[in-house]
Amino acid sequence: MKREEFLLKVQRICFDIEKLTEEYGADKVISLVVLGCIEDHHADGIPRMSAIYNYNIEDKRELDCIVDFVDATWDSGPDDKPDGYNGIDDLLDGLGIDLE
Repeated sequence: MKREEFLLKVQRICFDIEKLTEEYGADKVISLVVLGCIEDHHADGIPRMSAIYNYNIEDKRELDCIVDFVDATWDSGPDDKPDGYNGIDDLLDGLGIDLE
């Protein structure tokens, strides 16, 4: 894989998402994108990651909402199967997001 080319394309997609948000006048958008490629372990045994990140978060409360959402929806594998959700309202429960 051409890692740098791949990450640059991801970065362009993030820019396109920002343009789309502006184009549609979505004045209250919360987003967090982190995409990285894990590189081979170095001599110290710690893996390195080349990453692109982009976020649209106004304050610490919004950041905490996203982190809580990721934590609540994380599925670490077969031993951690979620019960599922009953529609989008259940998925967003506890995030303070109202779907008018």
